[in-house]
Parts: sequence; structure tokens; C-alpha cells
Amino acid sequence: MKTKKELRDYFRKLRDAYPIYLIKEKSHLLFDKVLNSDEYLNAKTIFCYISFEKEFYTHSFIRTSLLDNKTICVPVVVDKNNMIASKIRSLNNLMINSYGILEPIVVEEIKKDKIDLMIVPAITFREDGHRVGYGSGYYDNYLRDYNGNSIGVTIKEFLSDFEVTREDVAVKKLFIV
Repeated sequence: MKTKKELRDYFRKLRDAYPIYLIKEKSHLLFDKVLNSDEYLNAKTIFCYISFEKEFYTHSFIRTSLLDNKTICVPVVVDKNNMIASKIRSLNNLMINSYGILEPIVVEEIKKDKIDLMIVPAITFREDGHRVGYGSGYYDNYLRDYNGNSIGVTIKEFLSDFEVTREDVAVKKLFIV
């Protein structure tokens, strides 16, 4: 069984080799599933990552959610191990942080207990919802005491098997195309 570092390296290379049009096509299919899910339909406040590089594209999902009058929060890194959720009203007032990820220019924190649904990124998922992220632990730390719904999205080619540690927190639902 591969280590998480080996999986990160392998799936980053695989993802980077994917044509952008396929990433956008798969993203559309995946987020259609999210938009039609009970978790989304019943959510008032959604925490969603802002995609970068060749992650599954979230910009259209975020715009649609805003048009659906959902409150949208995105991650803001606050220190080496932690992030908070910040409300956004559009994708226009963002800046690139030290990781190369878009964050709000003005931070308006939304507390975790006010979030109904989290869309969680990963480099690879297991079918049971456990994930390998980028290795900093931000999402595992955030999910650890989060009680709302959490969803991951991926494609069959990005599923894998790996040993789960006690620090790992699975998403509650995984959509696969």
C-alpha cells in the first residue's frame, strides 16, 4: 500500500496530466449531483473551497449557490494548522494567499456551527469518504468537530486505497462520476 506522500505525488501528476476541458466537464457533472442533493437543497450556509490548479472547478458552483441565495463561505488560512470560514458575496473581491489560493480580501468569519454543508477538496478519496489532502491537515482539523454535512467530489480514476490514521476525518458523502 502506498504512503500518503506517494499518493499525493502520483495523483497530482495524474491530475496535472488531465486536459482542462475534461476537468471542467467532470466538475460540471459532479457539481450537478451536489446541486441536486438534499444536503445542498436544505443548506442555507455552505463552506466551499475555491478551486486552483486542476482541482475540480468550484467557481460555477459558487456562483450558482450565490444566485440560489445561499450564504457562501470559503477557507481562510489563519496559521500553520488552522483555517476559518469567511463569507463572500461574489468571486470578485479575492486575493491570492501565500499558498497560491484565492481568499477574500475582507474576512467576515462565519462560525462552524452556522455552516450546514462543507464541500471538501482532496487529491484522492477512498470510497468510504476518507481523503488525502495536501498534507497540512487544515480540513481534518476543521472537520474534526464540525457537525454539519460534508461532501467530497471525485472521479473514478482518482479513487484509491490507503491506511487511515486517527487524524483523518472522512466526508459524510462522496459523489463519484
